[in-house]
Amino acid sequence: MNAITHARETRSSLILHLLPTIAALGYPWYLSWFASEVAIGNTVVAAFAMLVVFGIPATAFASFTALSCAQDRSRRSHIVRLASLATIATPSLYVLLGVVLYMMKINDADKYVWSAGWTMLLTTVALGYSIPESSEMLRTGKRDASRIRVLHGVSAALLLVVFLMPHLVNHSLGIFGNDLHKAMQHVIRYVYLNKWVQPGIVGLMLFQVLSGLFLVSEKMERKQDFFVSLQIASGSFLLAFIPCHMNSVFTLARHFGTETDYVWATNQPVGLIRDAWSTRLIPHYSVGVIFLLCHAICGVRTVMLAHNVDVARANRICGGLIALAFTFSLVIIVGMVGVRV
Repeated sequence: MNAITHARETRSSLILHLLPTIAALGYPWYLSWFASEVAIGNTVVAAFAMLVVFGIPATAFASFTALSCAQDRSRRSHIVRLASLATIATPSLYVLLGVVLYMMKINDADKYVWSAGWTMLLTTVALGYSIPESSEMLRTGKRDASRIRVLHGVSAALLLVVFLMPHLVNHSLGIFGNDLHKAMQHVIRYVYLNKWVQPGIVGLMLFQVLSGLFLVSEKMERKQDFFVSLQIASGSFLLAFIPCHMNSVFTLARHFGTETDYVWATNQPVGLIRDAWSTRLIPHYSVGVIFLLCHAICGVRTVMLAHNVDVARANRICGGLIALAFTFSLVIIVGMVGVRV
């Protein structure tokens, strides 16, 4: 009886963890709600609507972390965790959808295409979940990911030094105005737009995506702690964010000959808040920056643990760095939505 009761409780818990994925079906409408409230000057309701928007990836992350840190490694748990990872990536997936439809000259269909696609995802999850669970836990053979993990880390470090950190520091200056941002951008572009460096950056980005897919699948097989769960979740988000960002810059902007500067990224002079399409960029940029930094910080923790640093000390260091990352990310996004000092 106890086993049956436990199984029912586990099943009920897993269904609860699917609620963020179900709620993500309405993601475009939450953004439209925000835009409509901004248009009529209803600041309080608009803020609540944006809170709902951010609540989708936030609650999905909470569900994924809870399941990732639990002992349950059943097939159903695996399905729910995968669904949670897809839901965490909702902000970037919706931006990618919008850009692709724009390039295809399909107008005003974003919501409906999203609804159709997400309904298919929910149907797939439901079908997989409905198959009776076997007594065997989900097990796969151990794979040696050490070499790929090292290459992933080394290539990430190169990207951080050559492109990502200068790029983010550049964006953090946006809060002081376009002129200062443009002045620094002019300097750092000498490096990352070099005819030899830029292809290398693109190649490293693609390697990050491909190797990241392997590493996520490898880590999903085992129980993890909070920081590894954060590393998996942030990495999964970046699997959507990187192709989305590269598609926007290299395919869309370059195809139309657009200058991909801060003015373009923040949709000036209208801005991100007051343009109905561009509102989707607020969670896309916000979650993207913080998850990029958190992913790198969790990678540093992995290196520290590999060099026999005490777990508690490594956790404290990473916790402090993540707090700084949140502050840094806030400066960037506040500047991008139009606040100036």
